[in-house]
Amino acid sequence: MTLIMVGTPLAMETQYGYNMDTISLTIQFHLFGMFIPGFFTGHIIDCIGIPLVILLGLLSFSGSVIIAVFVHSPLFFYIGLTLLGMGWNLCYVGGTRLLGLSHTGPEGSKVQGFAEFSTQLSNALAGLSSGFILENENGWQILNLTVTPVLIITLFATIYIISLDGYRPQQYGSNN
Repeated sequence: MTLIMVGTPLAMETQYGYNMDTISLTIQFHLFGMFIPGFFTGHIIDCIGIPLVILLGLLSFSGSVIIAVFVHSPLFFYIGLTLLGMGWNLCYVGGTRLLGLSHTGPEGSKVQGFAEFSTQLSNALAGLSSGFILENENGWQILNLTVTPVLIITLFATIYIISLDGYRPQQYGSNN
């Protein structure tokens, strides 16, 4: 998410010639997509379980990538970045909750700390990388397609959790 989020203003200005007002509004839509769902994500997890929430996040994230690769009007930047933010929220909250359920006690604190460190390190590297990727002629498309392998790996990991013999949504946060 950071790779795309940091690269968006650069791409909008340098590759598509949008002004700062349009760019600012795009980032505002993205921030709404990131944080407004947070009021509901926990409840959604309680209703359908963590893996399905993560799948919804991946679907939203994938929609963002598809829009970004093919359409470049301001409206679709707004929609794409909103979907990106929503995907981040659902995947991040779901993944964090899944991690918390998977590890308890002193081990849980260490695992959570390592996960946060890894997340922040990858965010820093992604933020630094986005400008380099955007230097290419089709940088915006390449930047968005760069996240595809991570989406696919996460999709297969989530499907694996769902396909486990004896999977019950309530063991992964659902009250149903």
